[in-house]
Amino acid sequence: MCVSLRRWLNDVPIRDPIARQQAALLQIMLVGLIITTTASMPLALIAPVEPEVTLLSLSASVLLILLTFTALTLLRRGRFNLSVATVTGGLLLALALLLTLGGLANSGALLLGFAIPIALDGLLASRRALLLTFGLSTLIVSLTAILEHLSPPLAGFVTPHDDITVITVGLFTLAAGLLGLFLDRFGAVLRDALTAALAREQELERVRAALETRTIELEREIGERARAEEQLKQDLTERRNLEAQLLQAQKMESVGRLAGGVAHDFNNLLTAITGYADLALGTLPHDAEARDDLAEIIKAAGRACELVRQLLAFARKQIIEPRILNLNDLIDEIDNLLRRLIGADIELTIRPAPNLSSIKADPGQIEQVLINLAINAHDAMPDGGKLTIETTDVVLDDKHVQQHLDVTTGPYVLLTISDTGIGMTEVIKQQIFEPFFTTKGLGKGTGLGMATCYGIIKQHGGHIEVYSKPQHGATFNIYLPRVEADDAVSARRRATLEQLPRGTETVLLAEDELAVRALAGRILRTQGYSVLEAADGEAALNLARSREGLRIDLLLTDVVMPRMGGKTLAEQIVIMYPGIKVLFTSGYTDDTIVHFGRLDPGVAFIQKPFSPSALAHKVRDVLDS
Repeated sequence: MCVSLRRWLNDVPIRDPIARQQAALLQIMLVGLIITTTASMPLALIAPVEPEVTLLSLSASVLLILLTFTALTLLRRGRFNLSVATVTGGLLLALALLLTLGGLANSGALLLGFAIPIALDGLLASRRALLLTFGLSTLIVSLTAILEHLSPPLAGFVTPHDDITVITVGLFTLAAGLLGLFLDRFGAVLRDALTAALAREQELERVRAALETRTIELEREIGERARAEEQLKQDLTERRNLEAQLLQAQKMESVGRLAGGVAHDFNNLLTAITGYADLALGTLPHDAEARDDLAEIIKAAGRACELVRQLLAFARKQIIEPRILNLNDLIDEIDNLLRRLIGADIELTIRPAPNLSSIKADPGQIEQVLINLAINAHDAMPDGGKLTIETTDVVLDDKHVQQHLDVTTGPYVLLTISDTGIGMTEVIKQQIFEPFFTTKGLGKGTGLGMATCYGIIKQHGGHIEVYSKPQHGATFNIYLPRVEADDAVSARRRATLEQLPRGTETVLLAEDELAVRALAGRILRTQGYSVLEAADGEAALNLARSREGLRIDLLLTDVVMPRMGGKTLAEQIVIMYPGIKVLFTSGYTDDTIVHFGRLDPGVAFIQKPFSPSALAHKVRDVLDS
């Protein structure tokens, strides 16, 4: 309770620190004055005096209570000076009424009461307020004396005493003046002392904060000195190399962000190209001459899609989607890209094993491994040479496993990449998979390529080995676990729109790219759906509000849109339509619905560019889920 009372007393919106401290004491005094005055009122009722005296006495008490309560309210609102003036005025008015009742001769105690407002202004208010209170007090006493002589009935209900009136007024004026002078000097000294104490407290607080800051700085300096002394024990040349590599890695991260942004725009374009080509191909008869042209367009767009996928892999903005695939097909798809990377002075030979078993892997990640190893091979053969990529099925036995503790026995697909470059020493081989380790010149490598390859292979449950000698090239053996191929998964076929799953539900489509929005709307309408189209998230939300009460079964939305993104749109739409399904689409994944390359649980997503078949199947799957 004491803590609550202290908090209440100090909870006053006053900026002046001295006035804030005085306000707590003033509040206690005001509350006490209200209680005392209220308690004295019954005594006035039972006192054996005339009714007129009782009435005036009660009036003075009520007036004092009202003005004191007003002063307390003003003080709680931060009006300190006005509060002091209000309670001082209330006291003077009450004393004036009571002095009129009793007269000067019989009101010695009341004259002493004038010391209260004078003391309040002397201690809490300015010198001007003190002089005003002193003047008003003297004026009240003088007017009372004048009224007693001019019209005794008006001055009170007692008989005036002429012989002591002048002495009383004089003594009162002298006493009030001396009290005011003393309180003026005492108040000034008190305020100066409070100001000095407050300044001293603030200075101590600043010193304490400075000491804490300095202590933290000293602790940090001690830690940094200890780390610096430890770092000095290492090779200074290695330290400079690491700093240069870190700077290069930051530059490559910026390039990766640029590549991801470019890939996003290309994905929107490729979605429209492949989608409309698919639609056109599905409407042509089987013997139409334009079918071959459209097939070439689709094939070229497919290769462009692969290039965009590789850009996203480089930028680390691609969702990891392991699936069953044939390594020979994957190598064949990026054959042209590898040849462009290594240049015309390096001969590329690919030896795929017939009837190669399947693996379960993310194509983009395996492509990144191949690209990184091809770039390393190119740098190891500055004068040209030969790069060989081979695949075969192998079975690792106990003898092999005993030599490599992180490998398990069983069937694997072996990917071998060999070059005729400058080779590596044993020291380099031991460090080749360490992050930021590179043998390339300044500005020619981040030291992350081989570390990335190692992490990808390990993530897929595989193993990577390197064999090399100086001037005898290098060979990388990558073992990836075999899986049983699913013909339904591995077969590549294009279904016509008439064979695709259909529906009659209502789909709200939010896509800022006009070509993609028009394509998706056409595909869905062809399959029987009712489609509501919106150019951004805000427009989609307004469209949904205009149809409130009608059914919307699915929200198909791009993740990144102007004015309102897909995730925010989905959160608000779900509130309006609790049973609605949501399908996200994007050509560039940020942390909105994807974390660490994997979709958040329960999120339905289709990657751009998508084909009419992929979109139709995905929409049906989401609606039926």
